Amino acid sequence: YINSDLHFTRDISSWFINYNKCPSIVATKFFDIPEYVSTQGNFIFLEAATTIGETIEEIQKYPFWKSRNENHFIICTPVVGTEFLPNFLNYLWRNNILNFVVVFVYKQLEVFSYNPFNNNEIINLTNRAYHSDTLFPDKLKNLNGYELKVSIFPTIPMTMKIKEEWYGRDYQQLKMVTSIMNATFSLLEPPAENENFSHKHAYKDIISGKTDFCFVSHFHEMNHFEGVEFTYPHQNNALVILMPITQNIKKRRNLLSIFKVTIWILITVLIATITVALKLANNLHKDLPGAQFLHVWACFLGVSFPYLRRKHPVIKYQLIMLLLMTIVFRTAFHCLLISSFVNRGSVDKITNISDLENVDLKIYTSESFGRIVSKSYGLHKKFVFISRRERNKLIYNVEPDVAFLETLIFAESFLHGLKIQEKNVPYYILPELLVPGFDNYIFQKYSPYLGKVNECLMKELQYGLSNNLFRYKPYVPGNGTDDDNIVLNMLHMHSVFYLLILGHHQLVYQIQLVSITNPSKFVEEDY
Repeated sequence: YINSDLHFTRDISSWFINYNKCPSIVATKFFDIPEYVSTQGNFIFLEAATTIGETIEEIQKYPFWKSRNENHFIICTPVVGTEFLPNFLNYLWRNNILNFVVVFVYKQLEVFSYNPFNNNEIINLTNRAYHSDTLFPDKLKNLNGYELKVSIFPTIPMTMKIKEEWYGRDYQQLKMVTSIMNATFSLLEPPAENENFSHKHAYKDIISGKTDFCFVSHFHEMNHFEGVEFTYPHQNNALVILMPITQNIKKRRNLLSIFKVTIWILITVLIATITVALKLANNLHKDLPGAQFLHVWACFLGVSFPYLRRKHPVIKYQLIMLLLMTIVFRTAFHCLLISSFVNRGSVDKITNISDLENVDLKIYTSESFGRIVSKSYGLHKKFVFISRRERNKLIYNVEPDVAFLETLIFAESFLHGLKIQEKNVPYYILPELLVPGFDNYIFQKYSPYLGKVNECLMKELQYGLSNNLFRYKPYVPGNGTDDDNIVLNMLHMHSVFYLLILGHHQLVYQIQLVSITNPSKFVEEDY
């Protein structure tokens, strides 16, 4: 980072542009690049040691700034002593800058570094400055028992505290990571009276600097926190429905539920259009009042239409087109009507989201979960938002019309615990996923520990997630029925309807053409 507006950096800027063979970034106060810039190291030139505060505040706004890179802080004016050095180095560390060297001129060119994990050691690299491999050693390789401040809270049954001792996979991961780094940790636990402590509270502790990170698995799709960083995904997760096993789940079934509201509106418009057309076309034969409406319903139900050959050819063509449309709706209506009677009125076990939409069932969940579920599933009207504490109480009282929207990890852990205690588990997991995602941990912005923790987690997972794949299939819209119980719909018959419409077009055209050229061949008759 070079502020080229300053007179003492103009020569440096010129040298970087003309002689440096590597790509360089020369910036002013108004430097602004919206896209990501990949950098491995930064050279920050300071007019004096006292300008370090405003300089760091400025460069943290730039996309190329990464505190974990190899950062060189170069003081361009000679210093009068080295008394400033301890506070200067400690200030950099308080701003989460660990991988750095400070270069300045006192009596000669001096190069210093800092290791806060070894009794705040000030490292003199002046005699080793020409050996780049020693300028930036891995200080996180051994933290020498340095104490990390970690936020933790119970997420029963994954993480829990029993008799002053914490249990769970996240806690075991934390001990594994700190063991590799040779560090210790102190836990910031929620107050005993706050039973609704969540990631939002842990996020506030991280932002305020009370903790370095939160080591409770966070479903990344749930909250989009700003001003923090996240580890790489350490496990797959998703939102699923925890369903009760019962024989009393009733499907909503009536004549109006066969079609959706939009289709019924189209049918009503179609019936009204045909009725008006018949009223205008039926000049040669006077029917009883309301006969036109009965003719429309007769056509809709599959009865042949009377008096068709008496109509004028143009009106006859219009009526045929309208009748073809009724064939489409009639076929769809009959298919869905028959399917509704073939299917059972109640189900023992729902296996897909489409069936779940058509049953009377409450789904208890939190607002953060319900907000990220797609409205296209049609489940939002079933959601009842309650706290985690209330859900944990209700989940043990199995009711036939109550389900729970939870994460897959929670549901699996909960069912595993029930299988140990009970022979017949009263819940099962809906196989289709509502919101696929993954879990990670929350860290401070520019945290110096993030890279090392990621490395430890990747070692534990063998640098991949292949051993933790989903055992549940994702939800695919339109595939919500079982293979052995297929409900006919418009998609199954659209090719037939296209052929019918094209064929009738050609047939009517040929009939009209023959009737115009040879009118004597057609005799007016009544049925």
